[in-house]
Amino acid sequence: MFSKTSRVLLLGTLLMLVILAACAPAPTPAPTAAPPKAPEPTKPPPTAAPAVPTAVPATKPPEPTKPPLPAPAPTLAGTRRLSVGTGAVGGVFYVYGGGIASVVSKNAPGLQVTAESTAGSVDNLKLLNAKKGDLALAFSDTTYEALKGDGQFKALGPTPVRALAVLYFAFNHLVVFDESGIKTVADLKGKKVSTSSPGTGSEIVALRTLEAAGLDPDKDITRERLGAQESANAMKDRKIDAFFFHGSNIAAIIDLAATPGVKIRLLPQADLVPKIAAKYGPVYSVGVIPKGVYKGVDVDTQAVASTTLLVVRDDFPEDVAYWITRTLFEKQADLVLVHKSASELTSVGSSVAFHPGAIKYFKEKGMKYDDIK
Repeated sequence: MFSKTSRVLLLGTLLMLVILAACAPAPTPAPTAAPPKAPEPTKPPPTAAPAVPTAVPATKPPEPTKPPLPAPAPTLAGTRRLSVGTGAVGGVFYVYGGGIASVVSKNAPGLQVTAESTAGSVDNLKLLNAKKGDLALAFSDTTYEALKGDGQFKALGPTPVRALAVLYFAFNHLVVFDESGIKTVADLKGKKVSTSSPGTGSEIVALRTLEAAGLDPDKDITRERLGAQESANAMKDRKIDAFFFHGSNIAAIIDLAATPGVKIRLLPQADLVPKIAAKYGPVYSVGVIPKGVYKGVDVDTQAVASTTLLVVRDDFPEDVAYWITRTLFEKQADLVLVHKSASELTSVGSSVAFHPGAIKYFKEKGMKYDDIK
């Protein structure tokens, strides 16, 4: 047995050995072969610098479609009220103008149009000049004179007039009895002849036709100045030998031709057109009144022709002009029911520039129109 002292010494020695073992450095491992050096990555061949992108020509974006002009602003009473100058009872202006008033009033928002019976083109244009009318029916030759301040408009000066539409072609009707010996305009010498109502477009064409034929209306004929219906009635009563009226499908002549015991004939005037146009301008042309329009007239008749316009002043509101023009063309079928001549409604054949409101509608629909400056 170990003594107490021996055991203490033994334990101390063991403890010292443990401490020395813990503090000894770790053994150095045997050297191993270094791993092979990894190959350097192969550099890719240089690539060409990307081309500088070429700017693609910018395509001009289409202009946005402009919306239609808003409906005309109503007056305090809720409706914008307008008048349209037409013509005498029995004439085309009176019937057609009444149809325009009715169709626009029924279909154009915020508009109410009243047809006014007048003496015709000259009277209507004078009303526009005085700002006493809103719209007017007028022949293209008379309208051109009003614009220039010539002829019957010299005292008034130029009227700033613009067109909304070309309504129809008008023909110079020269009506005689079929049994009469009157074969040419020159044969009217010494006869009783109505040259239409005073100051009308019809009268202007009649006087120019007589002039081209070498006749003086104040010396070579017994002159009456009657409207269409009055002239037809005078023919029925055998009070006149002939009468002039400028228009198309004229109700008074239709009535006269249908009268029992009456057979009419229309005199041709094509040979006089060059003389008239040379003096008064290219607003005149040769037109054909088809056979069958009037009972008993079985041949086509070549006559002096011009167009008929719906016109306004140049300061007429653009929105109102747009809606009236739009309504006339979109409701053309309704106008034809009123008068057959409405089938000729067009945007070509004006003697004056179109109103901006009308032009806006024509452009929307891709319609050709007279670009008069």
